[in-house]
Amino acid sequence: MLEPYVKANPKNAKAREFLGRAYIGDGRLEDAERELKRAIELDPALKPTSLYYLGNIAALRKDTKGVATALTSILKENPDSRTGNVLRDTLRRAATAPQPKRKPWFASLSVSGGDNSNVVGLADDAVLPADVSSRTSKFLRTQLDVGYSWRLDDISLLTAGYGFTHERYSDVEGFDAMSNTVYLDYRRKLTDRVEGGVRISRGLSATDGETKVRRTSISPSASYRWSKTDATSLRYNVSFTNYVPEPVRPALERDVRNHVFTLSHSTLVDGPILPLGVNLEVGLSRTLNNAEGADYVYDGLGGYISASRMFPLEIRGAITFSHQRDTYTELNSLAGAGFAFNREDRVDRLNLFLERPLTVFDVKNATVFLNWQYLNNKSNLGLFNYEQTSFNFGITARF
Repeated sequence: MLEPYVKANPKNAKAREFLGRAYIGDGRLEDAERELKRAIELDPALKPTSLYYLGNIAALRKDTKGVATALTSILKENPDSRTGNVLRDTLRRAATAPQPKRKPWFASLSVSGGDNSNVVGLADDAVLPADVSSRTSKFLRTQLDVGYSWRLDDISLLTAGYGFTHERYSDVEGFDAMSNTVYLDYRRKLTDRVEGGVRISRGLSATDGETKVRRTSISPSASYRWSKTDATSLRYNVSFTNYVPEPVRPALERDVRNHVFTLSHSTLVDGPILPLGVNLEVGLSRTLNNAEGADYVYDGLGGYISASRMFPLEIRGAITFSHQRDTYTELNSLAGAGFAFNREDRVDRLNLFLERPLTVFDVKNATVFLNWQYLNNKSNLGLFNYEQTSFNFGITARF
């Protein structure tokens, strides 16, 4: 209703302010920002309320600097306005109110179901094992994460936790999976801009109760915050993995020492030139996989880009694309006559994720999510030249 009125009365400042406020409710933050700024230009008397809602827009974009700028301008330029009085009273009550005590423990439970187009991860023309009758299968996934955090001092935090995942495939035998992981995570703020930490984990997983995998990982990291919205991180992860039982052929021995180096940068794309409100992250990685079996020794080089933002109806969306090239250093044990090249894989992954708060039945701290994943493994060894699509839908509850 407001849009036609504003179009017919473009110099009505109050109508533009109300339209901007309506746009905020619809999640159209760029349009809302434009209308509120235009309202101020047409009628400076509307500046206090318009600045207040511009501060709301900044808060939705997680732009703390923008929030502070808007609210400070109200108190500085229009201290005696109605908005200024309300804001000053709110700040006074907030300063004297008791601060809520942070919960030291956390827990989340997620249950989802979906479909996987290629559970076995092999080429379409590959001969399946005798006990596997199908590549595709529906699945049920359950995930649990619990932990406890200790605030050691004003700049240090220690967290201990446990994670559990179970996947049940209804149409493919031998691929049901279960994993258990315990971890210890230490974070310390070194300066106002630099933060460091280390995470140590120990995991045990099993496939259909037979193939067991034990993995120990150590992952130190450091980050530098250039501004409120820009940060660069450097992370290193080394993991030691042991597979049981041992394979029949030595070349298939997958016990491994894996090294991954990752450099990433995150930023908020939301300026006067490109006001998108998008959280963007890009990264580069190098992988060195040193396995006991020659079939699994490779060097990997990859990169990724991820973007997320808020949409109307409290929906958060995220998309991630990654590409990695894995070059194997030894001839594969499947090599036959005329096979004179090393295996090389180019792996593309695309992930789409949507979530929003669950508001039915008066449920609190719960979200409903939808996740779609696509993998394309292009290999010069035909057996590993395949595609895989996975889709799942579920609920996560946090306590």
